[in-house]
Amino acid sequence: MRVFLAGDDPRSVDVAKVQKDLQTRYPMHSSVFDLRALQVVEGTVIAAYLFPWAVLDEVAKLADASQYRVEVPKDMDPRHFAGRGGAIPDGGPTHADDRLGSSCTAV
Repeated sequence: MRVFLAGDDPRSVDVAKVQKDLQTRYPMHSSVFDLRALQVVEGTVIAAYLFPWAVLDEVAKLADASQYRVEVPKDMDPRHFAGRGGAIPDGGPTHADDRLGSSCTAV
């Protein structure tokens, strides 16, 4: 699961919204996932964090998210967020990219 974030705090991910979006899109499935938060500043992904399923309920309360920082994925498609000041592309706050098999959510 990929989430694009505008702003400087990767802990600002709204995990409950991501879970709700998944439940809405895939009502017949139970979702267990790790969450990759990608920070977007001025149309560029500047950092990536990978939060494992085990800590998702505590992401907002983490004292330091740096232990979850990872390399920015090489398969990034700038069209997912380009030209919108860090916002997610067409479709409002949620956008699923079925080509990549991932869901993208703006928070």
